[in-house]
Amino acid sequence: MIGPRWSLRAAGAGALVLGMALPAAAMCSLTLRVENEGSFGVRIPLAEAQVRTRVDATPGFVGLSAWGPWRAAQSGGWFASATHRVLSPGESIGDTYAADLPCLLAREFRVTFRCLGGPRQGQTQTTTAEIRGRLQGGSHVAWAGHWCDGS
Repeated sequence: MIGPRWSLRAAGAGALVLGMALPAAAMCSLTLRVENEGSFGVRIPLAEAQVRTRVDATPGFVGLSAWGPWRAAQSGGWFASATHRVLSPGESIGDTYAADLPCLLAREFRVTFRCLGGPRQGQTQTTTAEIRGRLQGGSHVAWAGHWCDGS
């Protein structure tokens, strides 16, 4: 298992290669969005949303990487003070997530939602969005709600 120690070590190695110190502020700003693509409302418990980063397990060795641990998206400022949101069909929400590692690293963003109608009313499901590494942040969408329609 790769823990925070490896994440910091990988980030520190990157800073040494570039010849500069790591900034105290976020290194990458991402807009994480959830969109309800279903026919029924969904409830999103924002405190349960999570993000993880793919990091080098052994800095300096290409191809040796693994997913780091899941961490709360709210720890990066994503809807930091909200508890939940209800999304009507077609509605979306988004907020900025301040990542402490470079944008070039791949990430996954996952949210859980509860169906407020349809054949799966009251049931919960988790959806994940993969965020491919890039030079700058960008906007990334996790699709929710279609599962509530029963398909």
